[in-house]
Amino acid sequence: MDVHRAARLAAAAHGGQVVVSSTTAALAPDGLHDLGEHRFKDLSAPERVWQVGEGEFPPLNSLYRTNLPTPATPFLGRDEELAAVTALLARPDVRVLTLTGPGGTGKTRLALQAAAETAEAFPDGITWIALSSLRDPALVPATTAKALHVPERPDGCSTKP
Repeated sequence: MDVHRAARLAAAAHGGQVVVSSTTAALAPDGLHDLGEHRFKDLSAPERVWQVGEGEFPPLNSLYRTNLPTPATPFLGRDEELAAVTALLARPDVRVLTLTGPGGTGKTRLALQAAAETAEAFPDGITWIALSSLRDPALVPATTAKALHVPERPDGCSTKP
């Protein structure tokens, strides 16, 4: 499995680019540039990838750029709901989609599955922002802005720099 994982990492790099896994990065922490977590074909969990040196290269050829958590359970059933959510995410006029309902009904699992299935349609990536630990709704704009690496506006909204 380690050889398979190394092959996936190497295949994601560009000519002249040297990338390493977190295991290797821990052995040589100096001179490495963190490229973030990426998902690769046939690997169940995302891999954090590091680049040796400071060269400029295009984004890695990973499946997609995301920080989605890896689900602990397989997605079973709810095909009709998944189809509805992915169809909404594919519409150009839908900028925000909110799933609501009682706790424990599978909203998060459905959202994770829909995001994973539509990720390739979003070339700039998908960012998972965990808000469940927030107890004050006023913290949502700042938490969102921080996760997206954009400045928070004085009115509480986020905007690209």
